[in-house]
Amino acid sequence: MFSGKYKLLIICSLYHNGAMRFNELQRLSEHATHKMMTQQLKEMIKDGLISRHEQLISHRKAVFYQLTNTGESLMPIIDAMCQWGEKRLQDLKLNI
Repeated sequence: MFSGKYKLLIICSLYHNGAMRFNELQRLSEHATHKMMTQQLKEMIKDGLISRHEQLISHRKAVFYQLTNTGESLMPIIDAMCQWGEKRLQDLKLNI
């Protein structure tokens, strides 16, 4: 579920910002292609980590993505990984 260059970034962004549109998610990384972002979002929907909702706004269809409860339950794990990484970087700097 974590394989993929942008999945952790998407999970964290949706957790901190709430529902977001596709273009907002794609702007998170200037290197993310439309195809790659679409593929990763579809995989995350299939895995039950995010949901996709369509709304009519000013007679136009807008698509929003948001975390599911399963996706939100990953945040303590992701936070722990970030804390470990920060500590590891500090340890490496001390040994140089």
